[in-house]
Amino acid sequence: LREYYKPLRIESKELIRIIKVGEPSERETRLMYLEARREIDIISKVFEYYPKVRRELIDASNRGVEIKVLLLGKDLLDGRSKSVQEEILELLKRDLNAEIRLSKTILPLRGTIIDPSYRYTTGKAIFVVEDPKTPLYLRDAAITENPSLVAGMKKYFDLIWKYESEEVT
Repeated sequence: LREYYKPLRIESKELIRIIKVGEPSERETRLMYLEARREIDIISKVFEYYPKVRRELIDASNRGVEIKVLLLGKDLLDGRSKSVQEEILELLKRDLNAEIRLSKTILPLRGTIIDPSYRYTTGKAIFVVEDPKTPLYLRDAAITENPSLVAGMKKYFDLIWKYESEEVT
């Protein structure tokens, strides 16, 4: 009887993989920038880690990858964060051919999305949940290559980009 009821084996990837924020998440982000073929969407508070991923992002820009950067609006930042963001914005404008906008509302998720598809066929994302009570070094990041989850992240990005952000002046 067992011969007729052999278990079905389906190969599937994990929905998400958890890594530490800091060097491990920066390494994964750099790899994603190198892998990107069409699009990179970045959601960040002030993009403080830009100097650590700068070379790979410039390389993506030079390859013709479309880059959009969504940062937290200046009204939502403290003094130190405002000055860091101003420095990063100057670098971004100088280094990249990228569209940059500032969110008018807080950003519950931050991270990077590459090559998403609303047909659920491609994409990769890394993200962190905003948690001001937990120090950054104690936080985890999630990575997914699930095309449906990546499309959901892209929808989140697009809605904030279109309806809850403004161009950098």
